Amino acid sequence: MNVGVIIKKMECPTCIVETFFSVYLWVLINGVKEHLDAVEADIFHEFEEVASKVGLEPGKSIKLESAEGVGYFLRVTLKMEKQIRGIDWLKKIDIQKAGVRCRSTEMSLLNDRLIALKEEYANTQMAIVKEILTVAGEFLGDWWYGRM
Repeated sequence: MNVGVIIKKMECPTCIVETFFSVYLWVLINGVKEHLDAVEADIFHEFEEVASKVGLEPGKSIKLESAEGVGYFLRVTLKMEKQIRGIDWLKKIDIQKAGVRCRSTEMSLLNDRLIALKEEYANTQMAIVKEILTVAGEFLGDWWYGRM
């Protein structure tokens, strides 16, 4: 069987799947999840540091936001935009009605790391699903041909 999966066929048409690799997969998934949580905490910490450095109140005139395809970024209200003008370590992403979207150099690095971890997490989940489907397919094939 694939990757150490044992299928025990019972007399009734059910099957119990035991996995030798389940502990490994659990550790892998949880390891990636812990890294995701740690990077998100680092992003929040960076948000608070940037707010402090530029003298803006977190959650009011500067906010931490996230958008699909962009990731985490800071949004400074248009009214307070002049306070971040000229700060070279704060890169502007774009300007909208809601305010100026920007990131610090450190937040850009953390955001890239977060995107990579999310991709790794999704790939790990897909590997688990693929293995489950493979085992189910093998079981059904054996069961079906055994009935003939």
